[in-house]
Amino acid sequence: MEKRNPKEALRDGSGYRLESRVVGQFDQRYGQRAATVLVHKILTELPSKIPALAERAYLEEALICFRHKAFRAAIVMCWNLAYDHLCEFVLAHHITRFNTQFPKTYPKAEFKPIVMRDDFASWKECQVLQVFKSAGIVSDSIHKNHGRHPPLCRNQEPC
Repeated sequence: MEKRNPKEALRDGSGYRLESRVVGQFDQRYGQRAATVLVHKILTELPSKIPALAERAYLEEALICFRHKAFRAAIVMCWNLAYDHLCEFVLAHHITRFNTQFPKTYPKAEFKPIVMRDDFASWKECQVLQVFKSAGIVSDSIHKNHGRHPPLCRNQEPC
């Protein structure tokens, strides 16, 4: 299979894998598992349920990455979606609490009150999330999940 033209088997660092065209032929011939079909259906319908266009765009990009088996990229895009959603939520409903709490959490920082979405970009995500937690905007469990698998901050180091 590796020597055929076009190749049907590809060698990589962990051994051999089937070329995607061959996998597609097997899927057509033998079908996909019911769970796989259900997950693909749910993922296909999900963007239409999100009213915010920017969030929908993040999700659609994440799904493109997922379908092309770029799983790390899909995780990053889902994080972007979640973080953007949190920032928009705080801006719409809890901005006074956030602006009051930030100087308490980071007393040495030169803080200007947040008035628009782009103002959050001045701070590391981990700092913003810590203020969300300190102000009681997000629960401890949500904050713990960020701490367990932290995304990289602007300086490419975990928060």
